[in-house]
Amino acid sequence: IWIKTHSSDSGELLGRLCLGFGSSAGEVASLLVPPPPTGALALASQPSVATWYTRRSSSPGYGSSHAGRHRRPLSASEMDEVCPWSLGDQVLVHGKVALVRYIGEVQNSLGLFVGVEFEKANVGKHDGSVDGVRYFGPTAALRALFVRAGADSLAIYEPEVEAATKLQAQMRRVQAAEKVQFAKTFKAYNNMESRAESERLATNLNTRGAENILSDEREPADGRPGSAGSDLGAGPSTMPKTPKGRLMGLEDGIDEEDIPILLDDDGVGIPVLQFIVDERGRTAVPRECVERVLRHFKRPGSEPLGASCMAKLLRHGMDMLRREVPCALKDIRSPEPPGRVVVLGDTHGQLEDVLWIFFEHGEPSPLNVYLFNGDVADRGKNATEIMILILLFKLWEPDCIHMNRGNHEDPIMNESYGFREECITKWSGSVGMDIFNTFNELFQHLPLFSLIDNKVFVIHGGLWRRDFRLAQLRRLPFRRLLPERPGVGMDILLFDSVWSDPHEGKGIGANPRGDAIVSFGSDVTRRFLKADNLRLVVRSHQVPDSGQGFEWHHGGRCVTIFSASNYCGDCGNLGGVLVYVRGEQEQLFEHWAPPLAELALLEDEADRAQARISAQARCSTRQRLSRGRSIQRMEADIVRRVQELVVRRKGELFEYWAEADLSPRGTFCIPAKLWREGCAAVLDDGLPWVRLQDALGIVDFRGDVHYVKFLTRYRVAFDASYGVSTAGWERAVWSKLMETLLQADLPLREALAALDSTSDGLVSGIEFARLIESCHVKITPLQARALLRSLAVHPPSSESRPATA
Repeated sequence: IWIKTHSSDSGELLGRLCLGFGSSAGEVASLLVPPPPTGALALASQPSVATWYTRRSSSPGYGSSHAGRHRRPLSASEMDEVCPWSLGDQVLVHGKVALVRYIGEVQNSLGLFVGVEFEKANVGKHDGSVDGVRYFGPTAALRALFVRAGADSLAIYEPEVEAATKLQAQMRRVQAAEKVQFAKTFKAYNNMESRAESERLATNLNTRGAENILSDEREPADGRPGSAGSDLGAGPSTMPKTPKGRLMGLEDGIDEEDIPILLDDDGVGIPVLQFIVDERGRTAVPRECVERVLRHFKRPGSEPLGASCMAKLLRHGMDMLRREVPCALKDIRSPEPPGRVVVLGDTHGQLEDVLWIFFEHGEPSPLNVYLFNGDVADRGKNATEIMILILLFKLWEPDCIHMNRGNHEDPIMNESYGFREECITKWSGSVGMDIFNTFNELFQHLPLFSLIDNKVFVIHGGLWRRDFRLAQLRRLPFRRLLPERPGVGMDILLFDSVWSDPHEGKGIGANPRGDAIVSFGSDVTRRFLKADNLRLVVRSHQVPDSGQGFEWHHGGRCVTIFSASNYCGDCGNLGGVLVYVRGEQEQLFEHWAPPLAELALLEDEADRAQARISAQARCSTRQRLSRGRSIQRMEADIVRRVQELVVRRKGELFEYWAEADLSPRGTFCIPAKLWREGCAAVLDDGLPWVRLQDALGIVDFRGDVHYVKFLTRYRVAFDASYGVSTAGWERAVWSKLMETLLQADLPLREALAALDSTSDGLVSGIEFARLIESCHVKITPLQARALLRSLAVHPPSSESRPATA
């Protein structure tokens, strides 16, 4: 046995200890290379020095000649030197009361052990005999145990300590039960979130053909597709491309230095970006500008940057990405140690997590490189701020920060999950839509994969249903919209790269997200790594079911990193990052991001290391305390989604339960177990149906469920909470639309542009839906299409018909 020991203060290697058994029974030889320090052959007094033992051949109890015999305990003087216990003492072992029955050595184990007999049965592991050697007893079965002398689990018996230990044990049981409940609820919530995303893909695919029928969309003379941006399920190919130089209506000649600094109520300036030309003739941003924007975003409630600044930033960022990212695979060389690469998973607009990671692990720099692994957009309310910081750091020092593309860096997702609304809210109307469209154009210039030091492969989703090599990835045409389904050819590679997940089996399997999405097994990962001599696959895309910030798969060959802590404010999960240092093992760190106001206070503290420690202690406490609330919020959301599933699949549920119904005719009652079986078979077998039946309150005092009452409890109805009634809703929509336009008091040209943004003389379904949404009329996409189609056949009555120009 080779034992490496180090000095705690200098890290100097003191020596190695090799213990080997001699040829004769019971003989133990000791070899020290190099020799131990003076005085170290007994128990060492300094904790920085290893404890050196020499077992001589005269030590009793070793060797096969002693097998089956009672072992001789050590003498009283020997025991007093190393063990305070005496035979017959009452002690606590793991919080349970026991009596000391033996003190001495145990066969095949070095060191001193204490043999105890518990007061209660089935607490120990044997009856005092181990491997044919009787040390004490025999006791009743499973009441004896050996504990190494000096172990923390062995303590003097005191009633107060026993009571405290029992209380601690009870608390641990409660926490363990809560952890199990959290894991089950979180897994169900996670699966339903994933399925909702895949349903969005299916909706867009199914409605693309319908959109061509329901709208009169025409392509304008310049060949660009018509206006897009609505949530009508239109295919992403209709996303307009804003021409360079006309971004948000700003001219190329605008100089930021000529724009006055805007002030908010506190008199603090909203930063105006400054662009310079570096020694290579490329547009860059000075470090002071990056710091100014970073300080601004750290202030709670900070205002967004001006539209003119966004125009220039997006334009220069796109030009830089065209140069820096020539192919779908980005090669990243890590800085020389102790330099490192910090890999982030999904952040989803949670600026607090990004700023905390910068505080905890340092801001991006040439020696502290960052890699964002996609899904910055959507969900949270500060995705634009995160993207601004990424672009600013990239323009300051291109090699200090990188970003992969995720499935939410595409209009197929970010039209519906918050990013579009964020842009429109922060920059208003058409300007916000232009910013949203330009962001999506920029996203198409992001790489899909990154390769760190030719060893660590980083991808947002996962591997593919077919085997691909790195050389093929480099040839992939990537500057395009993401496909809505796998398709054929390279569409498979694009689709699976941002959508697939790992599973713990082998081969390609089904995915809970949907039929079109796959999961890849351990053999797929192993083949991919072996083919190009890689070591690790790092991916993101999903919150680990355990609620941690990371999760290992496939025997340590693949790891999931998710960086958005307390995801969407409800999940109670930790965020995580991976830190890569060349020549060292990857390190994983977890966090729970504090609010921006608390982060500002931490940065003001002189001792930043102590501030980080104290902050994480408080955040860990918050995570534990919020777990109960997170479970309640997730269960409420699961119940809401289950209600939607029941409405959509009532017929199948009724057929399943009616076929197995053994109750008298017309009773429609089934056991709760059968109700759960039907829900699992028809709706989702991964949901906690036992807890859901209690949450839904459907089980009567006999333990039965009246399934007809349950099915008729939920039905589709028109939501009249927005001032639009069920009766005559078309008239109500038109009235609110015209009222909003009149109150806006727009000039004629702007009023016409609101209806016909492409100026082609036609109002398309997409243009009409955008107009309705801008007036805050909440109707479904299907209703919007039906309204537009009915207007072509049956114009509104004169009392609600708008005046024509």
